[in-house]
Amino acid sequence: MPRTRSGKVLAWGDNVRNQLGLADRKEALSPETIAFPEKITLIATGFHHSYALGESGKLYAFGANDYGQLMTGDQTSRDTPAVVDMQSVVANPEPVIIPEFSQEVVTAATMEAFLTESGRVFTKGPGEMGTLGTATANSHEEPTYVPVPEGITQIEAGLFTFTVLTAKGEVYNWGLSQFNSLGHDHKESKWYLTPTQVPLPEKITKVRSGMYSMAALAESGNWYMWGDNTYGGLATGTRDYAAGPVKIETPVPFAEIFPSRSYWLALTVEGEVYQWGTWQNKFAEEMYMPDVQMQDLKYQKIALPEKVIKAKSAAYDNFALSPTGNLYAWGFRFEQEPQVFLQNVQDFVVSPWESDFLAVTHDGKVYYWGYNLMEPYTPVEIKYPEKIRSVFSGEGVFYAAGEETMYMVYDTWIQEGMKTNEFPVKMDYRYKK
Repeated sequence: MPRTRSGKVLAWGDNVRNQLGLADRKEALSPETIAFPEKITLIATGFHHSYALGESGKLYAFGANDYGQLMTGDQTSRDTPAVVDMQSVVANPEPVIIPEFSQEVVTAATMEAFLTESGRVFTKGPGEMGTLGTATANSHEEPTYVPVPEGITQIEAGLFTFTVLTAKGEVYNWGLSQFNSLGHDHKESKWYLTPTQVPLPEKITKVRSGMYSMAALAESGNWYMWGDNTYGGLATGTRDYAAGPVKIETPVPFAEIFPSRSYWLALTVEGEVYQWGTWQNKFAEEMYMPDVQMQDLKYQKIALPEKVIKAKSAAYDNFALSPTGNLYAWGFRFEQEPQVFLQNVQDFVVSPWESDFLAVTHDGKVYYWGYNLMEPYTPVEIKYPEKIRSVFSGEGVFYAAGEETMYMVYDTWIQEGMKTNEFPVKMDYRYKK
């Protein structure tokens, strides 16, 4: 799509989504002029959409708009160039600050949510069915404010949900409630387009989210869980779903609970790990239903050689991190007894689908393992131009926070990027106005 010296724009080739702006959705076998009301100074093209900057400063967009990529405030495609209202693209009451990312940035499927220093929440990504919590289906390429109560202290992500905890100990969430994952006492799947309070009987100090289930720690020390119980993960002794929060009985006080799809982990104050549920499911075979045994519904203490500070279950396997930096692994793809998987680890994260993993070491290196490598459980290093202090794993996208810069990489670039070390993309919302 070249621009002539006179400011005209010519286009030819594939036009299946009207990305050529010719309004006929037919491929152009020879150059055709795109109709603009003024001279064009710059042009840019995406996969199925295009932009053009006019001499007056107006920005024109046309083509596919499924995810709001035309910045028109909706998801309606444009057959011919349409002027973008730059004042209404994204309304940010305040900028998102990078130091906050190191503590609170979460990803649900392809949607991201950020928590600012002042306790406000912003979301970005596809907005189908209201997954961004803004009461509309609009998508946003930049973080956009979500109207939730002031003073948010924590944010968690499920597969298609976000949950926040307020300073008052109240819990709100939004998104797709599958298997009662949002805890609003509905038997069928339902979309919640705006933040909705979860009916909890006590003040909550901590929330934890799995793919289709949630856990909340009350000020009294009681744990409440709700959502999917297909594999016995709610620790209720049955496999019945919990439509709303249910108090669970634990063998010892649990300081942390880490929900997953198939089985769960808990961490005690002393650094001991308990497990329940079953890993005998296969996500690649959705119709396969495991034969859940009664022992799967009971708590089992895991024999680890040292104390643990963090643990997380995934689709097939478990991981636990010790204060010495040893990352232990056990489960379906490993031995049934915990073995050291990676050393000198500062922190690790698991993607929403529980198939991809990132770890950051104490010396600032980042390692990836999972679905996008031929040997999915051999950690490989992602090289960044600076020391990394925090990592965040989304579904299809990964974030890493350096001393000054936030980096993003798509999972589809992993294999090629490992060869070239050129794939990390810089992101910095501190300067967005």
